Amino acid sequence: GDFVYYAVAEKIAVYNAKTQTPVSASFITDGTSLTAFPTAIAAIPSTGEIYVAAGSLYAFDKTGKLEYKLTTGANPVKILLVNN
Repeated sequence: GDFVYYAVAEKIAVYNAKTQTPVSASFITDGTSLTAFPTAIAAIPSTGEIYVAAGSLYAFDKTGKLEYKLTTGANPVKILLVNN
């Protein structure tokens, strides 16, 4: 897609690469606080889901609401998405 998701402190900001304009200073809309600085971000363009590794793995829907959170090892640095 046209959007770039990037870490700013303990938040996820959104930038529109096509129009070269910021979209949002914080993608997370439901008040979820990340427990650490994000070390990896991945997206599924077809569903709009965003995954953030920040001490745990957070899964957000396309509106920025937390779907679920998984416990991981300390500071995960990669997210691997498998299409079944």
